Amino acid sequence: MADIAQRTRLRWTKRRERLALLQAAREYIRRGWPVIPGAWWSQELGRHICDIPSCLSGGLHPAALDTGPVPAFSPPPNLADFALAGEDDARAQWRERPYSVLMPTGISCDVIEMAAASAARIWPNGSLTSLHCPTAQLAPRSTIDTGPLTQDPTVFIVTQRGESISSDTINELTRHHVVLHREGSWIPLPPSSVSGGSMRWVVSPQQCDWQTLPLAQLTQHILRRLVQLRSAPIPLDELGDSAA
Repeated sequence: MADIAQRTRLRWTKRRERLALLQAAREYIRRGWPVIPGAWWSQELGRHICDIPSCLSGGLHPAALDTGPVPAFSPPPNLADFALAGEDDARAQWRERPYSVLMPTGISCDVIEMAAASAARIWPNGSLTSLHCPTAQLAPRSTIDTGPLTQDPTVFIVTQRGESISSDTINELTRHHVVLHREGSWIPLPPSSVSGGSMRWVVSPQQCDWQTLPLAQLTQHILRRLVQLRSAPIPLDELGDSAA
């Protein structure tokens, strides 16, 4: 009897998860954000799975593209061609499977990805939450429920697309482990699960009326702050024994 109750709870949990993903996908589509289904996280297997025949990718990757196996880090270059056309398409896709919700970038939006710890230094004292721009965070899973995180949390800032960024700026951002997702790339959107961790909005699109900030403006601000932080003196309480 206990096994039956457990299976019933698991079934309803998976159904709620699938419906939450569908609701989010429909809202993104209504607002003009392109959406494609992605592989979903299997708690039982401890990896992402999809329904593409012969696909061996265990990481998060675009799925249900009818193109055969999709390598986790080499999505098709024409992801825009696979974006769902409307809410009916989303209902059809999420009818049976709890697909992750992925957004191809460079179509409606570009995205800045960086470590949450770096973002907290660039926008200190919680000011990132007042940034008038949709911002999502991936909270990685723990090794056990109360154990250490398996990786650093990551922040995704959704920006306006299509702005010209110099190669020097891109190289400097890369040097500081800041990634620009533009044409040909994609990111997961809340409430998707990534390697067992959950995506959530730090600043939801609704909070800023689905408005985004210019990519160039944000990247320049990030670089200025990084330069300031690099040149700032180290506080005495961080010097430890060397200050003695």
